[in-house]
This record gives sequence, C-alpha cells and structure tokens, in this order.
Amino acid sequence: MSSRHVLEFTTIWCLSLHLISLPGFVAPSQTCVCLKNETSGLYNPIHIQFRDKRYYIAEQRGIVRYFETRDKKSGVLLDLSDRVVLTDTPADQRGLLGFTLHPRYNENGKLYVYYIGNSSGVQFSYISEFTVVDDVALPTTERLLLRIEQITDAGNAGQLLFGHDGYLYISVGDGIGDDGVPRDHAQDPTSLLGKILRLDVDGQSFMGGSALRYGIPASNPFVDKSPWRREVFAYGCRNMWRCSQDTVADKNGERRIFCGDPGARAYEEIDVIRSGRNYGWNIREGNECFDSSRCSNGTIENEALPIYVYNHTNLFHAIVGGYVYRGKKLPDLYGRYLYGDAMTGVMSALTEGSDGWTSSPLPVCDRKNCPCGARERPRNFILTFGQDEQDLHFVSSGEMYLLTTSSVTAFKDDGVALKIVSSLGEKTVTCGCGGRGDSTVVVVMLMMSVLTWFGSWSVEDVD
Repeated sequence: MSSRHVLEFTTIWCLSLHLISLPGFVAPSQTCVCLKNETSGLYNPIHIQFRDKRYYIAEQRGIVRYFETRDKKSGVLLDLSDRVVLTDTPADQRGLLGFTLHPRYNENGKLYVYYIGNSSGVQFSYISEFTVVDDVALPTTERLLLRIEQITDAGNAGQLLFGHDGYLYISVGDGIGDDGVPRDHAQDPTSLLGKILRLDVDGQSFMGGSALRYGIPASNPFVDKSPWRREVFAYGCRNMWRCSQDTVADKNGERRIFCGDPGARAYEEIDVIRSGRNYGWNIREGNECFDSSRCSNGTIENEALPIYVYNHTNLFHAIVGGYVYRGKKLPDLYGRYLYGDAMTGVMSALTEGSDGWTSSPLPVCDRKNCPCGARERPRNFILTFGQDEQDLHFVSSGEMYLLTTSSVTAFKDDGVALKIVSSLGEKTVTCGCGGRGDSTVVVVMLMMSVLTWFGSWSVEDVD
C-alpha cells in the first residue's frame, strides 16, 4: 500500500469516527456538562476530599489514598482492609463508608472514618479517629469514638462531615436488611440507628459516670430530654447516603446541610437537616404514609418534610446526595444543588424558588462540544460527589467532582474520579483522530473493518 493509500485511508477513518455521536449525549442548547478524568483505577470510591494541594479518596475496601493535585503522585494514607467486613457480592453495603479530615488536620494530623467491622461475631459500625505521621496513619493509632451494633448487612449509611460549627456530623442508617422488614430504630429515642449524630471530637463528656471519648455539644437538641441519646441531632432517617453543607449561608444566615435518603418501596428524597427534626422514617416515606397506622392524621411530631421527592419507576433507584454548586466555571449552575442516582447513573440539579424546589436533568454534553481533555463518559453507577475545598475555613473554590464506577463490586478497580467542567457552548472542536468516548467499541470495529476492506481496492497502489 502506498503512502497516499495510507493517508487517504487514515483520513476517511478519522472523519468517520467524528460522524458518530454517543447515545444519551446532548448538544449544549440546554444546560449540560463535560467530564474530565482526574483519577482512574479506583475500587468503589465512596468519598473525595480536598486539602492543600492534595485530594484524598476513600475506597470501600478499606483504603484511603492521597493524590497530589499537580503531578498526581499518590500514596496510601490509611489501610483498614484487614478490619472491615466486606465481600465481593455486588452492592455489599459494608466496608469503609465514610471518611473526613479534622478541620485542623494540618496541625493535629487527625482523620476520622466510619467502617463496618465485627467483634466476636457481632457486626458494628465503628467511628474512629486516626493520627497521621509522615503521610501514614498507622492502624495502631486508632482511637475508637463510638461503636454501634448493626443487626443487618445493609442500610448502614456512613457519612462523616465537619460542619461550619466545628462539630462532627454522622449519618447512621436504620439497619434495614435484605428481608425488607422496616424496623423502628429511626423513631426510637434510645437507639443511635436511623439518626444524624453530632459530636465534639475535641471535647469530653460523661454518661452514667463514665467518660466518653468525645464531647456532646450543649446545643444538641436532646441533651436534657430523657430517654433520648444525647448524641442525636436529627432522627427519622432511613439510610442517608452522602450529605454536604453549603459553603454559603442562605437568606436566613444558615449554612444548610443537605442529605439524600434512599427510599424503600416508592420514593427517593432530599432533606435539609435541622436540629431536633424528624425526617419521618419509618412512619413516612417521601411525602406519603409508609405506616398508615401512625400517620393517618397527616401529622408527625417534629416532622420536617423533604425538599424534593421523586418516585421509583422500578426497584433499582438509589439517590446519591451531592453539593450546592458554588464554583465560577459553571455560572448556570451557581446556587443549584447537584445530585444523582446510583443505579441509573443520571445527574440532576435542584433549583430553589419561591414555591419550593424543582429538579431538572443535568446531562453530559455531546463530546464534540467539550474541551479535548474533558470528554469522558460517566460510568454506570454513581457513588458520590465531591467539591473543592481550598482552606481550613470552608472557603471553597466550589468546583465539583463525580465518583463513579462500572461495577458495584468493591474489589474491581474500574472506579474513576471525574471533574465536572463547562462545555464549549455551541463551538465544536476536533481533537485529532479517535479517542476515548468517540463511539462504542462495536461501531468502531465495524467501521474499521469496512474501511480497511474499502481501502484495499478503491485506492490505486502506485508503488
């Protein structure tokens, strides 16, 4: 084959790839985003946190890794893989479920994790503190703050976040299992299950004459209300998966905490978490009665209704809470709450109005309208979102990240951290020949075969 033969064949092949558009991608005539690959080869990444030229990713298998933001140099910060309870069964809801750095991490090297382990055959949620020295948190530095018995393998929640008030907020699932039987833990004042807890990790309190390994804020709503556990900040939660605090105060001066709470029979919901409020489970699911014997009169004590609810179209939905976007790169999204659905892989954005909150899809733009370095496809399953944090005072650059995977098995390295970036608008750019995401493998292989056969006889060989 001559050089002209090769050139014409290559040109035709490259042009043909750019004529093929990806299903499910949209042109930027509506609000859409592009995705840039930051890190791949992750094992079910369940949290990402930024701090001082690094980001930290927690993997469900029990490992927390750090990455330099410039050169992507990485290392293992903490390895609890021999302590977590986890199997390779798809969608196992155990393992490492939460992770966060202390607000003064640069000074004290403290980090906190929420994981599922066992002791003498009994399964527990462990909320523990570790100390980092020379970029490693040795398991021997573990200081157990709280241990909560779990009666099933699912419904463990596990979000950890430090609020603007400096206290540690913890989402604990109600422990509902595969049997689908709704327990009453979330409404039980003596149980820590189905609650949002708030602890002072720098303080100390006493209970029954014994010293606790944490303090209980005096402003916690049930401090003086027996028989309530004093750690409880809010209750009636089913399995709140991913919570975040807005970095900007609302019109009432509140830095609101948003949580996504996956439903049981019919509804997924998003809640704003407030002190002492009841989020309804298992009396109510979404805005509807779940237990008609207890909500037939339409009122529930201390109830806070969701700000947004959507119905299941089938049994495979699970909401993933996100963040209020406060960045500068996507002005159309500023002040909107971005969230997703784990099972459909769909992203959406909530907008607050005078009549409440409305949701709209947030699709990925057609790749030809995306920057050349931001043409990734979302994977099948959304696990969590992340947001840039640049200092210790919760002043954020506000750009957002999507952690997603092709599999829900925790021992496959097909997870990826994607940065959500702006499209090029109506402008289109050709980024060379082919590239990831140009088309499906089947179409590419078919086109290559056809063009190879065509090129073998349609161009005269002049050698």
